[in-house]
Amino acid sequence: LAAAAKRRSRLLDRGDAVFAEKLRNRGMDIDALREEGTALTKMLDAVERTGGWAAFSRKFPRRPRVARAAPWLAAAADRAELAMAYSLVSRPGQPAPIVVAKAPPPPKKAATALRRKIAAAEGAAAAAATAAALSGDPP
Repeated sequence: LAAAAKRRSRLLDRGDAVFAEKLRNRGMDIDALREEGTALTKMLDAVERTGGWAAFSRKFPRRPRVARAAPWLAAAADRAELAMAYSLVSRPGQPAPIVVAKAPPPPKKAATALRRKIAAAEGAAAAAATAAALSGDPP
């Protein structure tokens, strides 16, 4: 993947000035595209050096691209594990049934009590704000 990104970046950098100017006239920020490509190539090199995305994300968890990609990559890994487990339990010609267990709904009493607490707090906050505004107003 890093090799393909490098090749694409070289092609973009090698483009002539006339072509780049055409792209700029169409509203494309070719310079930002080149900079982003360089940064992406650098990151892909680092991913390869660390031994793959899993190792890279464990080593650099606070990098913006890692933080952005983490949720959907984790979901993809979960789907892959589920597919593997499904393939192990199903027989050729006889797929295993999939049963989706739904979580029970939360008790309504707790939700109602929470709503009451929130309403009381909102009412008290509104009353305090009104009193503060009235006391600060000139007569």
